[in-house]
Amino acid sequence: MTIRDDLPPRVLEHPGLIPEYRPNAALILTNESGLLLWCERIRYPGCWQFPQGGVDPGETPRQAALREASEELGLPEPARAVEIARALDEPLRYDFTVEVIEDFLDTRGKSYVGQAQHYFLGRFVGDERELTLRSPGHDPEFSAWRWAGPELVETVPIFKRDALRGALEGFGLL
Repeated sequence: MTIRDDLPPRVLEHPGLIPEYRPNAALILTNESGLLLWCERIRYPGCWQFPQGGVDPGETPRQAALREASEELGLPEPARAVEIARALDEPLRYDFTVEVIEDFLDTRGKSYVGQAQHYFLGRFVGDERELTLRSPGHDPEFSAWRWAGPELVETVPIFKRDALRGALEGFGLL
């Protein structure tokens, strides 16, 4: 049995399929009012999520979370603007849909079967004017940001939703 026995043969037999979960880090930020920093995906208007991204070779998940805060939020010095308070003990996994995997295979030539997401909870202590969502050398992933409660979890793509709910519950935010 493979790590994902629900995938069609055309995907399972693709040479670019990596039958593993991609190590990933996600950063849930709160403000002084306890609201969460949500960011709207450029390619998917109405879908809100937290900064996240792959863990590079030689990088810890915590380092990846801060790097993603720089790249996706535009924070020039994320270690000064973000105070990481807690991390979940274990990553939470979610499976990519067949459509997502096929899109990655078509556009990038490779795809993991899903992500193993390391979640971090932090407090934003920086200047909101630094939340430009732009970073030199990186294509923007978000079109807008806002402070809101956990109810925006319902706008997250369905295949990611249970993992995100698990993280919010793990941090006592849901």
